[in-house]
Amino acid sequence: YEGEGRGDYLPIIYLPLATSHQLIDASTSIDLGGNTIIEGEVALSDRDLNLYSNKDDQDNIGLAYSGRLKMDRRRIALFKKGLGELAVEANLQSVGKRFRPVGRIGEVEHGRKWGKEEGTYWDEKIHELRTSYYPLKGVELRSEVGSMEGGGGFNSSRTMIEADVSKKRVPRVHYFSEWILS
Repeated sequence: YEGEGRGDYLPIIYLPLATSHQLIDASTSIDLGGNTIIEGEVALSDRDLNLYSNKDDQDNIGLAYSGRLKMDRRRIALFKKGLGELAVEANLQSVGKRFRPVGRIGEVEHGRKWGKEEGTYWDEKIHELRTSYYPLKGVELRSEVGSMEGGGGFNSSRTMIEADVSKKRVPRVHYFSEWILS
């Protein structure tokens, strides 16, 4: 106590604001036959940081969606000559600037994968293509290419190649290389 009117203490207790966070999600999957599926998902989030006020309520709702086309391993041939097996997967994902998930929606090390800060998934558009080629038994060649457009002008592209040779009586060989440009 420094005397009346000379201290900075006020007998005020700040209470936390009442908040609300809701999410609705719908997804579908269609089997196209031949080990090929197409999947889609859309989600809306509604996050109000102050239920006591209607001010700034126009920015509470956010949208996110994703789609995937996946072809599992299948034999490929040219002029009836077997060339091995091939698997292909194409993905797209868009997370709006105002969308807020209840938990994590990205993969572990999402930031490292794209050369950006960890923990933020919103305001992103991602396109990816993955292939796996099996020319011989015990040999797998994988590749990935992708691009990301993020908020604030952030852009990233990545390319990955990987080879794995695992045959009996031969030492296992594994090669992995990844390029990330952001």
